[in-house]
Amino acid sequence: MKKIKLSENLVLRLLSIALALTLWLYVQGQQPQSIYEGIQTFRNVEIEWVTDSGYIVTAITSRQADITLAGSIDTINLISSQDVGITLDLTGYSKGKHTVQLEPRLPAGVRIFNIAPQRVDVVLDNWVEREKEVVVEFSEDLPENVIVEEITLDPSYVTVSGAEELINDVERVIVEYNYLEMSDQVVGLEVKAVNSSGVTLPNVNIDDFVNLSIVINYYKSVQVELNENVEVPEDVSIRIIPNTATIKGQQSDIDEIEFLYTEEFSVEELLELENEDTLQVSLIYPDNIEPYSEQHETVNIRVD
Repeated sequence: MKKIKLSENLVLRLLSIALALTLWLYVQGQQPQSIYEGIQTFRNVEIEWVTDSGYIVTAITSRQADITLAGSIDTINLISSQDVGITLDLTGYSKGKHTVQLEPRLPAGVRIFNIAPQRVDVVLDNWVEREKEVVVEFSEDLPENVIVEEITLDPSYVTVSGAEELINDVERVIVEYNYLEMSDQVVGLEVKAVNSSGVTLPNVNIDDFVNLSIVINYYKSVQVELNENVEVPEDVSIRIIPNTATIKGQQSDIDEIEFLYTEEFSVEELLELENEDTLQVSLIYPDNIEPYSEQHETVNIRVD
């Protein structure tokens, strides 16, 4: 009986030793393996990725990770942040959401002690390209007396590219023009993609810049006067219809104009007209001044 009890105690002791050894080995696997081993943590390591052609990552739960490495002190001390990296291999992945394990790139002689996060969620979308016409939008409201005569854009169409879901939201592409601050010839205007609400969309690629040429004129109404060389008898009353005309030109030029003269005409011919008939006479426009429209090129004259 005593021999059986002794054997049972021996087995229990051996099992206890084996269990203790197993726990010790597990703990050692989680800690530097010896007093001659060190650890080093690299924080905010950028997460990069590669995809198949025609795809783009539109969302990722984390763009950085903290990596702690373990290895011999001599090896650990020689490692720099340039030696550690993370590149997700997303080749073969299709459009949609995927959970991907992080597998850092490590130098020889070290192992991963810890990494956070261990995995990330990524969303893939199709990469698309579309051609869009460029539209000019004025960053300041134009005054009532300003008219845009001509706008030339080079190029007038640009290619927008990016995630399909984002490109589908592009309502138009624009360049902004501030007539108060910009000249009539502007080189290298930035092109923006906006949605139907006019909000600029980020992450839309537009490689081109646009050169803009614009002609802006100002206009105002001025009085029409008879030509000084036309002699009207004192007993004859003449009416000009209409007695004003709208002119256009550069601001400095039209500011100097207060009235326009009619061309010379024959008073005899005017007097020969029947009642209510009128004689059409052209107006004289100075250099750099133009009629606002065709109806302001002439006036009608009649005898009252």
